[in-house]
Amino acid sequence: MQFRKFKIKAYGSMDKDMEAVTAHLQKGGIMVGSFPISRNYFSLSPWEVYVYDLDKAIRHEKSVLEASHVEMMIDIGHQLTLSKCFSRHMVMQNSEGNLCGINGIGRIGKKKTLRNLYWIEVEGVKQKAAPKTPRQRRARKGREMML
Repeated sequence: MQFRKFKIKAYGSMDKDMEAVTAHLQKGGIMVGSFPISRNYFSLSPWEVYVYDLDKAIRHEKSVLEASHVEMMIDIGHQLTLSKCFSRHMVMQNSEGNLCGINGIGRIGKKKTLRNLYWIEVEGVKQKAAPKTPRQRRARKGREMML
């Protein structure tokens, strides 16, 4: 497998506002999200939504800091819960392949588990529309990203 290097042209934080995130993803925008990892992350069925479990948190032995992970967010979904309400989640693509969801595509609870969302512009990749976010856009030159 051969990797290509991409230069990040700009990036910024994005609120977890459903309308802005949906619009950004539908127009081909690139997003990544960070979240803490608990032991239940590795034992999910392919159709389950990952929700962080504080009682099963994975922590560093010396610093006791929570382990975390970053994945590419590719869509927003919803699922009917036992209480007959719809629960929203984000669909993520993981580089770990079959360890996550179905062929690397999994689901993550948006409100309780997903900590941060970031939009990214990459040099040489045309984005159909700029993201709408109230937070300030920050340009970072010379940053490279392996995808």
